[in-house]
Amino acid sequence: TREEMAVIMQRYAEKLGYILPVSREVEIFTDSNKITGSMKDAVRAMQQAGVMGSKGNRLFAPKDTVTRAEAAAILRRFVGIVINPAAVGR
Repeated sequence: TREEMAVIMQRYAEKLGYILPVSREVEIFTDSNKITGSMKDAVRAMQQAGVMGSKGNRLFAPKDTVTRAEAAAILRRFVGIVINPAAVGR
């Protein structure tokens, strides 16, 4: 799910010692009440870093399955924003 992907990415960053940037203000998702409590911090961290965001209309859709295309986009943004910021825009 999208919320699980956020947790995976946050834990990956922590495990490897990467610091997630806070480059955006917190977005209050209209379906934030559907985000599992233990996953809210990870969702917020990924959103503020610019790695994950809403699917439109301020919906995070935490229980939606992550498609291959979404996973690829999330991983690309993660690499560009967290691991190698100099690569952004290439």
